[in-house]
Amino acid sequence: MKNIVKDCEDLAKAYDLLRELFFNQWTEETIGSLKQKSSNLSIDMKDIRFIKLLEKLQADMLDEARWDYNRLFIGPQKPLAIPFESSYRSDENLLMREFTYQVREYYSQVGIEVEELNHFPDDFIGFEFQYLYCMSLLIIESYKTGNMIEVNSLLKTRKEFFDNHPKTWINKFSEDIIINSKQEVLKELGSFIQDIMKKEELFLEKVK
Repeated sequence: MKNIVKDCEDLAKAYDLLRELFFNQWTEETIGSLKQKSSNLSIDMKDIRFIKLLEKLQADMLDEARWDYNRLFIGPQKPLAIPFESSYRSDENLLMREFTYQVREYYSQVGIEVEELNHFPDDFIGFEFQYLYCMSLLIIESYKTGNMIEVNSLLKTRKEFFDNHPKTWINKFSEDIIINSKQEVLKELGSFIQDIMKKEELFLEKVK
C-alpha cells in the first residue's frame, strides 16, 4: 500500500501542473507557476522532454507558444484539439452530451462544481485532471489517518472514473496535439499527457 500512496503522490503533482496548464492561458505568470510545479515532480517525470522544454521557456518565446496554445485549444477558429470529452465521444463533435453529466456526478462526490454550471461543460479536460488531483489528495489523507476502508473505496471510484472517462478519449486528444502543434513545447505536451495516462493506467492495475 505504501507504493500505491507514493505513486499517488507523484501523479497528484503531475495533475496539479496539468490542471493549471488548461485552466489558464499562457502568460509569464502562468508559465512561472508551471515551472514551480514542475520542480516538485518526481525525478523520472522531470526527465520528460516537455518538462525540460517548459523549464527553458522564456518571455521572448511566449508569444509564439501562446499563439499555438490558443490555436489548439481555444480559437478563434475551431480548435484543433478540442479539450472536452463530449467532442471526442459524440457525433459531430457536439458538447454538453451525456458524458458531461456523468462526470458531474463524480465531481460532486469530492466537492468540485463548475462555476458556470450548464454553460461551461463539466467534461473539460482541466476538470477531469482536477478530479484526479483531488482524488489523489483524498487517498493520501485517508491513508495517513489509517482509514484503509476509505482508501480502497476511493481507489475503486478512481479506477471506475478513469476507465469510463479519461481513458476513452484523452490519448486521442493528445494525438491531435502532437499532430497539429507547431511549437515543440506543445507537441511534447501531447506526449507528456500520454505518459501520465499510461502511468495512471499502470497505477490502477495495482487496484483490486
